[in-house]
Amino acid sequence: MFWFITIVTFLRCYLENITKPLFRWILKASNYERNLYNTREEYKSLQCKLNLVDNFAKYSKIQRKINALDEELQVLYQTRRRSGYFYKTIIEYSLKAIFVVTLTFCSIWYRHTPAIILNKQFDLFPFSSLISFPIDSMNCISVPFWIVCCSTMGSVTKSFLSNFV
Repeated sequence: MFWFITIVTFLRCYLENITKPLFRWILKASNYERNLYNTREEYKSLQCKLNLVDNFAKYSKIQRKINALDEELQVLYQTRRRSGYFYKTIIEYSLKAIFVVTLTFCSIWYRHTPAIILNKQFDLFPFSSLISFPIDSMNCISVPFWIVCCSTMGSVTKSFLSNFV
């Protein structure tokens, strides 16, 4: 129970960092979009070889093709981005809800089960009743208190690592 709670709590805290690569993979450009971009680059390189004054008709014809490709790429990008917001919202909030429901269930169902039982040599005297709240035995850490500790440590380490990196 100790490791399960620790892992689920840290996963909940670091969910955004875990799902970023997944969203990048989901929202990557399609082959069609990459082909359009490559075609646009070919037209750009062809246009750079032309002299504007001498070959104005060819230059403007290529520019119109580039503009049409830019518009189509912009529409595809906006569509991909809009669907990306939808996927990101649905996936992140559903995973957060699953983690919260799981931790709430563990907190209620296992509230009288100690997450950690310490040796007699460790005396937590002033705080022992708070740390092992629903449990009557001393020198143990209850599941609800362990969830709070892991959530706090996950949030602190996440903010520290985001400021550090």
